[in-house]
Amino acid sequence: MEASATEDCCVEVAVHIRPLINDERLQGCADCVTVVSGKPQVQIGTHSFTFDHVYGSTSSPPSAMIEESVAPLVDGLFKDIMLLFLLMVRRVQGL
Repeated sequence: MEASATEDCCVEVAVHIRPLINDERLQGCADCVTVVSGKPQVQIGTHSFTFDHVYGSTSSPPSAMIEESVAPLVDGLFKDIMLLFLLMVRRVQGL
């Protein structure tokens, strides 16, 4: 996806691949999701899925998910709340 196309998009999709827990490993379970190197893409068997962001497994660490995906949403939420508050104050004051 090009940078200009990403800027116009209102929705971004991220996937977090969780590691297997010890019980799953003891039962002989194996990872079935492969991260395509250098791309925000995962492969399950013969199927490939592309996302805006891939976290966990061998891709970006889960802590990057907070910094790159969640923090901007929270910041944007507080900016919108502050804007709404200012607009309500101005309306009440009759301005």
